[in-house]
Amino acid sequence: MYIVAEAEILLFRHTGLGYVVVLALTLIMTPLARERPMKKAAVATAIVWASLVQLYTLYVPSFGNDTWRDIIWAVQALQAGHVTETTVRHSAYPFPMIPLEYALLSLMSELDPVWASVVMGLLYLVQLPLLVFLLSRRFGLFDDFRGAFVLLLVPLVVIWSAWYIPQVYSLSAFLTAFLAGSLPLQVPLLAAGVFGHGGVATWMVLTTAALWISRRGRETAAMLLNLIIIFAAYVIYTSLFYALSGAYRSVVEAVLTFLRGEKVLAATAPVSVPHTSSLGNLALSVLAVSGLLVFLHGRGSARNLAFLSGTFLIIAYIGASAFPVADLPRYLGLPSAVMLAVFAPYAFELLRMRRYGALYSLLLVAVAVFSFAYSGVFAPKNPYTNNPYGLSLSGLISYGDAQQIRTIS
Repeated sequence: MYIVAEAEILLFRHTGLGYVVVLALTLIMTPLARERPMKKAAVATAIVWASLVQLYTLYVPSFGNDTWRDIIWAVQALQAGHVTETTVRHSAYPFPMIPLEYALLSLMSELDPVWASVVMGLLYLVQLPLLVFLLSRRFGLFDDFRGAFVLLLVPLVVIWSAWYIPQVYSLSAFLTAFLAGSLPLQVPLLAAGVFGHGGVATWMVLTTAALWISRRGRETAAMLLNLIIIFAAYVIYTSLFYALSGAYRSVVEAVLTFLRGEKVLAATAPVSVPHTSSLGNLALSVLAVSGLLVFLHGRGSARNLAFLSGTFLIIAYIGASAFPVADLPRYLGLPSAVMLAVFAPYAFELLRMRRYGALYSLLLVAVAVFSFAYSGVFAPKNPYTNNPYGLSLSGLISYGDAQQIRTIS
């Protein structure tokens, strides 16, 4: 798949039909192979990983303005010697965890902070399906790769490997804390997650509380208590009523406006998209269906968390349609999709026990594969995908443009 994509890039300066066909075939072959589940998850990760890597032969290694901000912040921190002595500031991130991460990685590896952001994005693409696979095995006792596999095919999830943002940093830290076996390991991970992004931290508290209500375990209670203490410290430092309450009011008002049927004017320019653009989100729909199955037929904590994650996913996309500027899919949609993927193997197991369930499971996987190939999330200018002009990757610029931007900034 990588060779075909590179050959088409050399010929056309973008991928073509060969890449789309080979991508779909390799992804379909992966779940059909008679291999161990962990190997299937690793191969699927490598396929998506290679789809992203070949873009760096064409474009500068950063595809998002959030990432550029954090890169410049890290560069200034390295030059000044301290992160508080930089001219870059952002009120939403009083603790600049991502710039610090770029700066530390740059110091340790001697990489440019731009390439440090690339490394972090690629590590995120490897880490996330691995965490989902391990969490599925720990909480559901299912040695099943399909939750991680479908998650890799959701554009909302994988796009941030090319546009590394604080939300994915906090989410990764929180999921890793779930797997940590001892409290001394959990506390710094929870602190990193909370101080990385306040919005995701709120979701972390609610999700852990729902898990504790379902399981009532001592380990979960200790984790929830530490998380609440850390979150309270974060809220006190950043002043809840100034930094967070306004965002919460905006979200509530957006949902109420949507329910009243009123029209909200977005502060973003409208973008023309094909009528079939929703097909690119079918993989997300597969996760939603699996969550609904777990809620209807599952038991215990899986059922409660599936209900909570599904509810958050619905709120995220109601908010996205009513108030696009809030960008709720980032804050609620992304972590909710990940939690639904954790319990997706439970849904596939429920299907397997029913007539034609195995065939239906294979159909769901095939739909997710088609959705990812058609979405063109890592295929800008590809005429055979949903976004032939790079709408799925914002701000694709050349290396020359990037150098001019650096000079100007």
